[in-house]
Amino acid sequence: MLLIKTLIFLLFCSSPSLIAKENSERNNYRKLNTKIRQVYRFNQLPDDGSHSLEIKNIIGDVIIKGSEGSGAKINIIKYISNLPSNEIESAHKLANYIVKHIEEENVIQITDLSEKSLSNEENILELELPVNLNLKIKILGGDIKLNNIRGESTIETLGGYIHLENYVGDLDLKTNGDNIEVRNFNGFLRSHSSGGNINIDNAEGELFSSTVGGNIYMKNLKGGINSQTSGGSINLIDIIAEKINCRASGGYIHSTNISSKKTTLRSLGNGINVINANGDIVLNSDGGSINVRDTKGSLKCEASSGNIEMSGIVSKVECVNASGDIQLELVYDSSVKDYNIHLEAHAGDIILDIPKGIPGNITSKIYQANSVKDLNSEIPLKIRLDNEKIIGTSINDNGTIPIHIEAYNGIITIKET
Repeated sequence: MLLIKTLIFLLFCSSPSLIAKENSERNNYRKLNTKIRQVYRFNQLPDDGSHSLEIKNIIGDVIIKGSEGSGAKINIIKYISNLPSNEIESAHKLANYIVKHIEEENVIQITDLSEKSLSNEENILELELPVNLNLKIKILGGDIKLNNIRGESTIETLGGYIHLENYVGDLDLKTNGDNIEVRNFNGFLRSHSSGGNINIDNAEGELFSSTVGGNIYMKNLKGGINSQTSGGSINLIDIIAEKINCRASGGYIHSTNISSKKTTLRSLGNGINVINANGDIVLNSDGGSINVRDTKGSLKCEASSGNIEMSGIVSKVECVNASGDIQLELVYDSSVKDYNIHLEAHAGDIILDIPKGIPGNITSKIYQANSVKDLNSEIPLKIRLDNEKIIGTSINDNGTIPIHIEAYNGIITIKET
């Protein structure tokens, strides 16, 4: 049997000099600051993950800290400002939080039975709990801070931020009006914010995040990543993942030092920046430029408008641009066996810079061309004009790396460095 001890304190303060001067009638209407405290102790709450904590139907801040060992302490504080002095004695009636233990379900519940909250009221719940505990929190408004818990949890606030640190297990986070911050996490994470940013730092596992009207920041992550934002941007720094899938509507995507078997980034708005990436990379931008630097693996880029610039690329490249230029600086590494280059611009120019002596087999075509001068190459090519189409091919067709370049009503420039 779990034991509960409850203490209620009413604390209020005012200036002693004023009390001495005021008569009893005026004292009845003097407004004071009042503090109501409820303390609950669960002396035998086990630290084995068998119990759950439920918090619902409250407005206030929730602060949870996990500690090794059995037992729990729940501290509920209500601050009321400008409360008439003649209501002090009945102020305890405002403390309508109910804490109960449902033994047959291994559940501790905290609920608020108040019909309404006062505009001059502030509520704070401070909880010291066992580390191994499942949480189910859904509050009507307020911030949530959580530190050092292991379990399966669902946490939601209709208006406040969520700050979480040192969590292991499955976790579902949701806020309808502020930011989410997660640090030192291991497990399965699903986080959503309507109107705020999401920041995930030093996490491992399956990580899902989405926001409406905010940005997503991710740093030092391992595992699987799936992120989506409407009206914001996505930032990835120092990522090692099995799979990365990110979509930004209305913002940009920026990544630095990412490694994944498969990375898919799509921006509908301001473009994509990738610096130092490894693995199979797919980039798609509808309405912004794509900039890629220092990649190894395979690279596929598609843009509807805006330029595509790629430098320091050690990989297979497939690139299509509907309206904009393409620029590729290729770096040759003999250990890479799957070099294959295809560049295609439908309304723009193409510049290809390849290392001297690379064993390339070049086929270049310019459609709707006016002059053979639209094809400029520092590498000798066989060039011919065929029905408003300029075709340039390698003089020596023994190259092992296929290089296909196509431009529509544009200019092709091939450099050798």
